[in-house]
Amino acid sequence: MIVNRWPNYFRDRYGREWPKSYICFDIETTGFDKAKDLLVEWGHCLVIDGKVEEKTSWYLNWIGVKGCPRHWIEERMSYAAYKMEAAGRKYSVSIKDVEQGMDPVEFFEFFGAFVRQARANNIPFVAHNGYLFDEPFISTIKQRLSLGRFSFGDDELFDTHLLEKASQAMSRPQMLPTQNDTLRSYFNRVRVTKASGVKSSLDEHCFHKFAFEKHGLTKENLHGAEADAFACHLIMEAYRSEMRDFAETPVIVDTPLDAKEEQRILDEVPSQPKPKSVSRSRQRRV
Repeated sequence: MIVNRWPNYFRDRYGREWPKSYICFDIETTGFDKAKDLLVEWGHCLVIDGKVEEKTSWYLNWIGVKGCPRHWIEERMSYAAYKMEAAGRKYSVSIKDVEQGMDPVEFFEFFGAFVRQARANNIPFVAHNGYLFDEPFISTIKQRLSLGRFSFGDDELFDTHLLEKASQAMSRPQMLPTQNDTLRSYFNRVRVTKASGVKSSLDEHCFHKFAFEKHGLTKENLHGAEADAFACHLIMEAYRSEMRDFAETPVIVDTPLDAKEEQRILDEVPSQPKPKSVSRSRQRRV
């Protein structure tokens, strides 16, 4: 797994140890067009000290909000269901779920307080494809409600989709963190790096690799926000089980010698004839 190749300077971005407390989350939408589609379900799995403390989800009722008539929402949801079924997946949200949901503005009031509390307790977030989809979708919806932009902090979000991608393409140097990387810059570089043959879907690759079925998940209930958030938790714990300490490798560097240091070395070997020229560098370990 790629995390075993993360140097300590990068692990220090999140406290060196693999997080034991974190919030996995997922969203469900009426489609993939951030400019017109809607966020209709938020789900999260709160993990404290390695134990699931809460699994839940909320539906959002957009009917009549910002010019969203019921029939238009149904049409978008039907189209989303059609596209997912064509890909062998199930669309999990119904119009009845939406009708019973909470007002979107009230939801984002809860969401804001939820994120602030997590930050106050240094609890990171986890999502599957969160940098490409979830985070920008949430931000766009907030702006459409005139509630401002949203983004996670540079070291607040782990992306399980990109962990899997990097783990399957470890030979590429882009998959390793640099000295100046944050979680955001690292995961975004992994995201844009081309790598053929990578598999990371929850309902195919991850379902089997991380034995979701043993934990009560089925392919039928995946792609509901609560179930997908719990799936992210299972992936995080699988990575924890494989986590190893990073073995620091001594780095050999050329260090220039000043005149005094050069003379000291020469004085230590008085029996040797003084060479005509002495290299002004030597190798040392740091």
